[in-house]
Amino acid sequence: MGSLALVEPLLATNLLFAMPLAAVLSRNRLGRREWAGAVALIAGLILFVVAGQPGGGDSGQLPWPNWLISGGTIVAIAAVLTGISRRISRSVAATLLAAGAGILYGLQDALTRTTISLFTGHTFAHALTQWYPYVLIAIAVVGMLLAQSAFSAAPLVASLPAITIAEPVTGIAFGVGVFSERLQFGPSSLAAEMAGLALGVAGVFLRARSPIVTMQPAANLPLTEKP
Repeated sequence: MGSLALVEPLLATNLLFAMPLAAVLSRNRLGRREWAGAVALIAGLILFVVAGQPGGGDSGQLPWPNWLISGGTIVAIAAVLTGISRRISRSVAATLLAAGAGILYGLQDALTRTTISLFTGHTFAHALTQWYPYVLIAIAVVGMLLAQSAFSAAPLVASLPAITIAEPVTGIAFGVGVFSERLQFGPSSLAAEMAGLALGVAGVFLRARSPIVTMQPAANLPLTEKP
């Protein structure tokens, strides 16, 4: 229903919703790191959306060369990251695999928007004759496999920031570069957008590296104890 440049940054809020559940499961309290990460993430998202005013764009059936160049580049980068991950330590491999999954998720989001417009603008039978739904399924499956491989290769601290950041960055780039979505590019607006993204990235790292997310024992008191 919305442009990729608007929806993609909001996907990073999954950490905000995951944190209370993780705190219960790990029997920890939310500490300064977690609250600081939440504030930085929310402030960054607000700053980016207000300054960039994302919107517009056309998610219809683009010429196939557009998809071949942009989508092919994303798939190639994910393949390179996967290949490199086979030759390095498990911790770094998890980060590369997560980054590969994240950029594939960004492509998946673009394909989802196009596929939805295809099904809503045409008959169901016609939509099934197009290639978009099938490539969408394939990309989703490969992205999920890479993500699960990253999660199993090392603790979440090695993979969660990469996958959380790579997806919205790829989606925003795809929306603006391929779908011709609108962002404000004046000097002041661009500076504010970059500052918002930087704040959001800092918030993601603070929250993703929290012992609560990684289910590690922390200095925080268990929920069953009182100060």
